[in-house]
Amino acid sequence: PLTDPLHFVPDANWFESAAQSLAEALVMGASDALGIEDDELEGGFRTRSADLIDDDRANGLVEVFLFDTTPGGAGFSAKVYDEFDTVIATASQILTECGCESACHECLRRYDNRHLHGMLNRYLGGTLLEYAKDGAIPTLEPDRTDSLIDRLRQSLRLQDLDIELTSVSGQHNRWTVSNGNESLTFGARSCLRVSQSDPDMAFDVSDYELANELPEIATRISEELS
Repeated sequence: PLTDPLHFVPDANWFESAAQSLAEALVMGASDALGIEDDELEGGFRTRSADLIDDDRANGLVEVFLFDTTPGGAGFSAKVYDEFDTVIATASQILTECGCESACHECLRRYDNRHLHGMLNRYLGGTLLEYAKDGAIPTLEPDRTDSLIDRLRQSLRLQDLDIELTSVSGQHNRWTVSNGNESLTFGARSCLRVSQSDPDMAFDVSDYELANELPEIATRISEELS
């Protein structure tokens, strides 16, 4: 169950990316734990809205499932429960220990999920797994955030050489953008969290937007400064 401050938007691209990335990591973790080929299992997810579950705190529910690919079932998915701790530990390693920017063949990408390569994101899958395990509220990884903001800075400078983007001293994940005449402050957050409401910020953007919708974000900022 996803409770505040987590967002529940099943039809959003970032939501599908997070849930399917977690499912793929669990497939690979289960395959490793059971000593089978990773094409023996597949994974997916389904959602239920808040009015269909018995949890007054939840905004909705996401369920990740695994199933056998062999017609009639070979029984591998039923054995996952017996090795569940190992499966979770391996999935966590897959999602957190790679050095890629979203997903690669060293972590989530494999031949049998090639149709999903464009949507897989180990950061989002890892964040969802940590929340499921420990209730950890999603936060932004500093190094990744710095990289995303650097790309935004470059994109803004392509539109206007006078634009400067600087971090707000003493305030976490906030930046000021100025073109010499006008300025605005914006924040960044995990896409799994609801948007922040703060009168000192013009708006906030998610890590998913910064990674996948950079031109639109840069244009929005430029227009608000003009």
